[in-house]
Amino acid sequence: MLEDEVNYLSNSQQKDVSRLINGFYQGEVGKWKIDFTTDIVLSRENFDQYSGEIDAKNDSSTINSFSKAHNNMYAAKLIVTHPLWKGQLKMGTDYTYIRRRDRFDNPQAVLPSTNSLIHEKKIAGFVQWSVALGQLNATAGLRYEHAVTDYWEKGVLIPGQSKTYNDWFPNLSLDLPI
Repeated sequence: MLEDEVNYLSNSQQKDVSRLINGFYQGEVGKWKIDFTTDIVLSRENFDQYSGEIDAKNDSSTINSFSKAHNNMYAAKLIVTHPLWKGQLKMGTDYTYIRRRDRFDNPQAVLPSTNSLIHEKKIAGFVQWSVALGQLNATAGLRYEHAVTDYWEKGVLIPGQSKTYNDWFPNLSLDLPI
């Protein structure tokens, strides 16, 4: 014997738009080798979902959700190389900027709404010297990074998730076949 019947209807709509741009240059000016790369990523994602159900007693429920994500990323890197003594001197810098906004809404308040924004910025510079002395390859360098992350939830900056870093990264490498 049938006691209840539930009819369920769901409809989803998704729209994504992405743009990817890349540029690079590799060349030489005198004894200097130049390597430059840049990337840009822009994307927009929208996802809307409508769900409803009704049972044999005409009890009904509706859940709608609307989700949006917007992402931007800009990055660039420059490396220049020049002969020095019996080795090569390499210097460079790189920069990255990321911005992401996520928003989720549920008008019926069955699911929690979110509205977050993240900004991440990093800039770095480095210098490195490499030399081959017979079978021994030696590399020494130093890198400095400055990184900032800011996180907002519903328009309020969240200090516990927003950080700034300033770090030095020295390196030394010796390679010798055994």
